[in-house]
Amino acid sequence: IGSKTEKDYFLWEIDFAEVFALKGGFDLVIGNPPYIRQELIAPPTEHEKNYSKNEWLEIKKQYKEKLATAVKTSWPQIKKINKKSDLYIYFYYQGLSLLNKGGLLCFINLNSWLDVGYGTGLQEFLLKYMKPICIIDNIAKRSFKQADVNTVIVLIQRPDEKPQDYLMKFIAFKKPFDEVINPSTIKRISQTNKPIFDDEDFRLFPRTKTELLKEGVEIPTDREDLGFNYPIDKLPYVGNKWGGKYLRAPEIYFKILEKGKDKLVRLGDIAEIRRGFTT
Repeated sequence: IGSKTEKDYFLWEIDFAEVFALKGGFDLVIGNPPYIRQELIAPPTEHEKNYSKNEWLEIKKQYKEKLATAVKTSWPQIKKINKKSDLYIYFYYQGLSLLNKGGLLCFINLNSWLDVGYGTGLQEFLLKYMKPICIIDNIAKRSFKQADVNTVIVLIQRPDEKPQDYLMKFIAFKKPFDEVINPSTIKRISQTNKPIFDDEDFRLFPRTKTELLKEGVEIPTDREDLGFNYPIDKLPYVGNKWGGKYLRAPEIYFKILEKGKDKLVRLGDIAEIRRGFTT
């Protein structure tokens, strides 16, 4: 931040006019978005030292509002962006807007959006309007040893039309990537639609769009009599712990889920929770 020049950026539709005119966007977008916390987001061509404290706060506020407006311009179905979002969240929306129909986005970035509040909006957007293919973690070795952060690799397709049900794969490698990434491993992962727990190199837990939505939506009190018979896309999405549940949970958790499939129910469906107590 603060080191960019005035023309160190792309006006995508102008600088790559032929791509959008002929193909409607890029076939592939690959990126490693910057890791910048929400309180540090600021115009890249401005310098804090040139302003008073109050002026700088206002500049940052206006810049974040412009980022949110840009997202809503590209994706009118998005009504609100969580103001606590890290900068990389905006990169997701921008990157996906640059794709043509059927195009793929591959990001390596912080894993925080999988579990924190500001990731809820992105989860909902991906489930309802995109086609997330897989999220890959490495529980043995960080991707960037010099960075004090945990990252994931995310692969998302922009569908030709609003996707129906599909399968999303959560993959956690148990060894460093350079030891386990090979054609046979990739082929096995791509051709498998069932959980894998006993492989010494990785574990895989697939989840359908419908399952992920059910686990993340909330049934309003005035709709409790309808339950999930109400169109699930219309229910308010309140978020899910994708990272904690599907990438980092102990394997016994997945085995319980599989054995108890169609038998387990959410606690909120059978009990009312008040300040930590159930009734």
